[in-house]
Amino acid sequence: MALITVVLAWGLTWPVNKVVLATLSPIWAVSLRSAIATIALFSLQAASGRLTLPPRGDLPVLISITLLHMVGFNLLASWGLGLVPTGRTVVLAHTTPLWVTPAAAFLLHEPLTPRRVVGVVVGLTGLVSLFNPLTFDWSDHRVVLGRRPASCTSGPTGGAPLRSCSFRGRRCSPP
Repeated sequence: MALITVVLAWGLTWPVNKVVLATLSPIWAVSLRSAIATIALFSLQAASGRLTLPPRGDLPVLISITLLHMVGFNLLASWGLGLVPTGRTVVLAHTTPLWVTPAAAFLLHEPLTPRRVVGVVVGLTGLVSLFNPLTFDWSDHRVVLGRRPASCTSGPTGGAPLRSCSFRGRRCSPP
């Protein structure tokens, strides 16, 4: 039952956000969503008696994740969602592993194993098949512009863990 609830909640988030963007700009929609989430999570932690301040050494990691992932991802995804169909925005927004794997290899010197290379190649092949550039209407500037922010969401999302690892001075390797 919990899995069904999560799938439905997450699946409905994108179409609901598209409706919200009909009345609010992306920055206001993200700000409102973030404020509600902050108040709700703060209240839950306070009510459970588990509210604590993070250690001072964790602040750079928290700030980078907040700015890159929470703000950057949501703002770019909302901007793209206002310009292109919901399904395409969702797929483009969640391509982070395709870019983090090579970035971790080059920036953090993570091993680029054959399994990871196959995963990236298969993922990129899937993207090309879904967004065939040969059938894309390049004259529709609104759609071309709308795919850019949705595509760029993986940068901030992927940058947050990479940046966190550099703050920590350690390697972060995916499972």
